[in-house]
Amino acid sequence: MLRSAEQLFQEGADGVRRARATGRAQRHHGHLLHATALLDRALTAARADVAIDPILTPLRAAYTELEQAANSLPGFEMISFEHACCGRVSA
Repeated sequence: MLRSAEQLFQEGADGVRRARATGRAQRHHGHLLHATALLDRALTAARADVAIDPILTPLRAAYTELEQAANSLPGFEMISFEHACCGRVSA
């Protein structure tokens, strides 16, 4: 499962890194680049050990960066997965 996550991450990260943002999108792209670096750190920690904090800390920070990216440019918003097939079902 970790290998699959790493492969998907690399595909997305490569696209973010190759993208050339316009002046208006620089802040948005900067948040995406920072989120990419933080996600890479989380995956590196997951490969090294199963300790939770070294994985969750950059993962949470990456989520915050993605929220900031969504708020920095009109037309982008975070998607909620709470009602998706893999979301939590409340009883």
